[in-house]
Amino acid sequence: MAGISSMGIGSGLDINGIVQQLVAAERSPVEQRLTRQKSDIDAQISALGTFKAVASGLDDALAGLVDGDAFGARLATSANDEILSVSAADGAAPGRYQVEVLALASTQKLASGGFADGGAFVGTGSLTIASGTTDFTVAIDETNASLAGIRDAINNAADNPGVRASVIQGDDGAHLVLTAAAAGTGNTMTVTASGGDGGLAALTYPPGAGSDMSEISAAADAQVRVDGILHTASDNNIDGALDGVTLSLSKAAPGELIDVAVRADDEAVIDAVAALVNRYNTFNAAISTVTRADPSGDRSGALVGDAMLRGAAQSMRRILGDTRVDGIGTLADLGITTALNGTLSLDKAALGSALNSDPDAVRAALTGSAGMAGAMSAGLQSYLGSDGLIEGRNEGLSGRLEDIADRSRDLDRRMQSLNARLTAQFTALDSLVAQMQSTGNFLTQQLAGLPGVNRGDG
Repeated sequence: MAGISSMGIGSGLDINGIVQQLVAAERSPVEQRLTRQKSDIDAQISALGTFKAVASGLDDALAGLVDGDAFGARLATSANDEILSVSAADGAAPGRYQVEVLALASTQKLASGGFADGGAFVGTGSLTIASGTTDFTVAIDETNASLAGIRDAINNAADNPGVRASVIQGDDGAHLVLTAAAAGTGNTMTVTASGGDGGLAALTYPPGAGSDMSEISAAADAQVRVDGILHTASDNNIDGALDGVTLSLSKAAPGELIDVAVRADDEAVIDAVAALVNRYNTFNAAISTVTRADPSGDRSGALVGDAMLRGAAQSMRRILGDTRVDGIGTLADLGITTALNGTLSLDKAALGSALNSDPDAVRAALTGSAGMAGAMSAGLQSYLGSDGLIEGRNEGLSGRLEDIADRSRDLDRRMQSLNARLTAQFTALDSLVAQMQSTGNFLTQQLAGLPGVNRGDG
């Protein structure tokens, strides 16, 4: 819908339209300049955000090499996974061992005698169940005195350490079966009854007067020999025989010696270096994009020719070029090479060979504060820190945006003032024209009434 504009009463001119056009002509060049400046600054802030993101990504990839974690990764293998599988924590001592699985750990199971009526009512009182060094007590009254009620009370007890109760239907009736909280002889169970009507005595263990509870599966410890040395554990996942190594037992095989090997996981190092190479290439490409110069200006980067970003790229390239590997050579001898455009590539086979021949030299060259990764990470901190160069640049650009906002508000105020002044001037002009027209009309009428004036009567 078109806006309503007032016409000059005396002149017939569109005063509002004229004023708006004059104000627009005054505003346009300043507003365009401010818009262009804001757009440029927004683009620079966005480009700095891109640079910060890729620099942070590169720093993340460096972290696993700076602290040497990748070199601490271990790979453990078993010659027979059906009997024994193995895993190793970071930092476990490399070595080769012969392991014999003598016995598996098992949990104790107790079963009550059969209740011909399905255990509709066993008795009331309290049952105290101990498994190893932990015990808990459940109260049994008329509401849960059935075998199923006792089972639920045991399983739902808040302080139950893991003892499980179940009801099994046999030919001779229903049986309550208790399974210990954990395997091993240190977790055997005892069940005692107290109070009530005495009916719970049928569920006590060791058996006593009136008790039909019996052991159907004895607790047993796992036993292995590692290089001929006996080790006993309560669990089939044995952590204590070899530091940092877990032996997971699946089947007893007395007399069978299984080769177990623990070695450095070179693939972890290779993966860490590959991640670094990828993040570095992303970092390098991003800097090239935002600092690119295009003679036409159409595809120039938002930070074309920026000295800070050029300095960041140059410092990273310098560190790569200066890195030496004692006894091996340069990074190129580790399979890390640089193309003419600054892109890195990794020959995983060459790096694997270097790790196999002298892992300590490779580690010294890449890790720690004195290694390549440490130097690169330290260089990035001058940009990424809370008081770093990126933050400082962003603060400066934000200040310029605030200045543009102030200038834009000032422009609005000036244009409002101009609009008011022009409107007043054109209104005054219109009023003057109206007076002149009124005077002219009056004179015309007076002249027309004078004697002898030709009225065109013919």
